Amino acid sequence: MSCDTCQDCGCDNITVPTGPTGATGSTGATGSAGSNGTDGTTVLHNNVTQSTTASASIALFSATKAYTLPSGTLSTDGSKLILTAIFSTTGAGISGASNAYIYLAGSSFTSNTVPYEIAHNSDDGQFYMKIRLEITRSSTTNLVINSDSCVTTSDGQTISDYHFFDTTNTVADLSANSLLIEARGKTSGSTTFNCDQLTIDHFIK
Repeated sequence: MSCDTCQDCGCDNITVPTGPTGATGSTGATGSAGSNGTDGTTVLHNNVTQSTTASASIALFSATKAYTLPSGTLSTDGSKLILTAIFSTTGAGISGASNAYIYLAGSSFTSNTVPYEIAHNSDDGQFYMKIRLEITRSSTTNLVINSDSCVTTSDGQTISDYHFFDTTNTVADLSANSLLIEARGKTSGSTTFNCDQLTIDHFIK
């Protein structure tokens, strides 16, 4: 049997009821690690609050100048940190010196007998010191450190206290261990030694 005519029955809009939302499924397995991103630079730490010490022996500054590098940050040989530390002295007319130290994992990477030094001189007043370290991963347990520093007077004149050297430091496995980086100092006489800045940049390779 067939129908020769078609009639409009007025059923253009039909709403079909839906059931309640089902429960959320279980979390899927973690995907594989992604590939390394492109080379670049990241500022990891930038502390520009002045902190002081008047200690005659090596000590932390009043507001600790430190940064803990998370494990796995230096994940590729050739990746490096650029550390910039700026120091100053307060007080003049005395003899002696103020000394700065950079500590990695609780130990000074320079010999305590050859620290960064500002020799006090009453004729020149306040001094400033800038230290720049280039810390490059050469293996998961070794860092190559390139260091340079200079000392200037308050009027911007550079004096002869300048040195430049390379050294290699052995550290705990960087892929599994964090790395504590600290600025410390000591001073003599009535001079106050200040750490004005500690900045750490990460150059990603």
